[in-house]
Amino acid sequence: MPGIRLIETGGHVPGHQSVLIHLAQTGPVLLAIDAIPRTTDLDAETREISAFDMDAASVRASTRKLTGIAERENVTLIICEHDREQWEHLKKAPECYM
Repeated sequence: MPGIRLIETGGHVPGHQSVLIHLAQTGPVLLAIDAIPRTTDLDAETREISAFDMDAASVRASTRKLTGIAERENVTLIICEHDREQWEHLKKAPECYM
């Protein structure tokens, strides 16, 4: 669909995907999901590999891929699936990103 891009981000589990969404007002938003579970995991070389990640090399490759896309696409927000501190500051319904 226009404005939505699925990105293969293996490593956590086979077939894992992240999503890049281009929003008119917010700009590009990257839903990293479990590929980058916390904002502290943005560095592929130092990020924690969890017991739930199935392939460490692929996790690091996916992290590099997503941070590269974020840089090239001028992503305004990377949403990480398990970042409690980030979650506290994200908009929640009825607020929204547009």
